[in-house]
Amino acid sequence: MRTILLLLASLLFVSACSPASPEGPRNADAEARPPTDTPPPAAPSPTGSSTEPPSASEAACSTDADCAPAACCHAASCVARSVAPDCRAVLCSMECRQGTMDCGGGCVCQGGRCGARMMSGPAAM
Repeated sequence: MRTILLLLASLLFVSACSPASPEGPRNADAEARPPTDTPPPAAPSPTGSSTEPPSASEAACSTDADCAPAACCHAASCVARSVAPDCRAVLCSMECRQGTMDCGGGCVCQGGRCGARMMSGPAAM
């Protein structure tokens, strides 16, 4: 009787360790991650992202709310909110880059044109 119980316990142990599907075990982390076919980000330019419109200062406005950053991450210029990129699905680094609106900068309406208020300098640690 003891031999049968030991055989059943070992059979149960071995069957619990076998893959559930015929193609083998799956990596749950690999299935949860999105594909990485996106190109690496472009190097920052003095005017912001490479996807921003070239003449961002031409955006007409009447209040600060009419303006938005010209790039989703590390923007250095502003455009009219109506032509600003949709950044809801974009995840940016938490880096404060010099010459951008990161960490305290923003868009302002000055003289009827959208302009960028740059950060004053690197944050003190």
